[in-house]
Amino acid sequence: MRTTEEKSAKPARNELQHFHLDCFPFIFSIEELEVLEKRGHMMKALSEGTEYPSTSEEKSFVRVCKGQTSPTSLMETAWIKYLHRHRLEASLLQTEEVYKEYKRFRKH
Repeated sequence: MRTTEEKSAKPARNELQHFHLDCFPFIFSIEELEVLEKRGHMMKALSEGTEYPSTSEEKSFVRVCKGQTSPTSLMETAWIKYLHRHRLEASLLQTEEVYKEYKRFRKH
């Protein structure tokens, strides 16, 4: 039987997989990309409230996600940058789809 320490040392299933950035990665530094790929699943869960912060670093991260404080750590900065970029690209994609629909409508 494994001890509590051994159980907690085992990474969660999502942490074994790299976090998929669904936006262009060129705006991120190498360090930011590394932290997003390695800890992105955890950061997403914390920011969505599906996981609860257990360390002071995670508690600070949640405060940043809620807009209560400015990002100071690499993890916080990378996540906020990711969220802003993701929202921008989603907005642009939606605008492009609306424009294509408009052009199609105008042809008739």
